[in-house]
Amino acid sequence: FVEGGTLTLVAVKDGINANDTLMVDGGEIVIADAYEGLEGTFVIVNEGSLDITVSDDAINAAADLQVNGGMLYAICTTGDALDSNGSMELTGGVVVVHGGEMPEGGLDCDQSAISITGGTIIATGGTNSSPSEDNSQYSILLGSANAGSSVGILDEAGNTVFAFASEISYTNMVVSIAGIEADATYTVYTDGTISGSDNFHGFYADGVYEGGTESQTFTADSMVISAGGTAGMMGGGF
Repeated sequence: FVEGGTLTLVAVKDGINANDTLMVDGGEIVIADAYEGLEGTFVIVNEGSLDITVSDDAINAAADLQVNGGMLYAICTTGDALDSNGSMELTGGVVVVHGGEMPEGGLDCDQSAISITGGTIIATGGTNSSPSEDNSQYSILLGSANAGSSVGILDEAGNTVFAFASEISYTNMVVSIAGIEADATYTVYTDGTISGSDNFHGFYADGVYEGGTESQTFTADSMVISAGGTAGMMGGGF
């Protein structure tokens, strides 16, 4: 259990490993360099700040991975950012994760579609496991972008509902955010400008997106919406 304090770690293998449950209830965890970040049978993040840089998987759960809150950033060279060999539930917090290129990705859930009921989820990589159509929060599948480029989602009135500037290049992105309304129409723009001060690794919670090139238009008529990207079931190892 991690409940507070500050941990700054460099490891040859795992940053933090638990044989059973690994729970983060607060504090600040920085894994500056490791093979894998957090690993356990059950991994639960309830609160706290996590900044993970690894070569393989940032968070790896053998049975179940839950993110219920906190601020989570992860970047992987060749692995999956969030990897569960069982189930995955994302219910809250801000999650910005970058996985490796094909066949790896930001979200890898082997046994089931990903449950997303809250929070802000931004996951990039070569591919991602698919969110569930039974989710209560919409997920949008976006296509590729280069490092330094931006993407914005605007509603029909021109209001910004999502603004992000990527630190890396990627092939696919999954975005799940509050504020998408049923049957409403939205437009995806790329390479515009973002103004705002609340920036978490490229995600602007208060961002205003202006200009750019119109890329896709979509209607929120299903819980998983393709707007230039793809997702599917993935495989992986513990």
